[in-house]
Amino acid sequence: MPDIKIRAMTESDCAAVSAVVCESFRYAAEREGVDEQGIRGYVAERGCEAAIRRQFREYDCFVACAGRQIVGMVGVQGNEVTKLYVDPHCQQQGVGAMLLAAAERVIASAGHDQMVAWAAFDSAIGFYEVMGMCAVGRKWDILGTKRGGNPMLMTKKTGAPGPSGVRGDTRDET
Repeated sequence: MPDIKIRAMTESDCAAVSAVVCESFRYAAEREGVDEQGIRGYVAERGCEAAIRRQFREYDCFVACAGRQIVGMVGVQGNEVTKLYVDPHCQQQGVGAMLLAAAERVIASAGHDQMVAWAAFDSAIGFYEVMGMCAVGRKWDILGTKRGGNPMLMTKKTGAPGPSGVRGDTRDET
């Protein structure tokens, strides 16, 4: 794989980003047993090009590029990583780590002392933990609702060490 570059997403990237988001979601969903109806519902609601265009206007979005090909994306809103997807053919190669690091820099530079993300798939929890984030709890337990999926809330203090450090637990220390 060529060198990966992270850059701000442009509106002209929306179609390519949609393809990466949908392919990555399908890959993870199939591995975790999500049925075809659930996959189609996600794509229609959050992964289609129109949804990506809306999100592009609402979030700070960045893409990972291998040459001219978009191989990943991350979206940030406030202190939340709203999306983090990597082309399945490029996973386990540091692309997600580069995107999450870019998101953390944006969040920290905006003055937030904590970064949060919802791990939509259990297979993503280990990635976030390696990146210094801590699992706090499931959405249904935290928000008290059983609408939608039940992702794991992950948190990290911004500026806390990632893979080489063990820090990142943001629970109160009393």
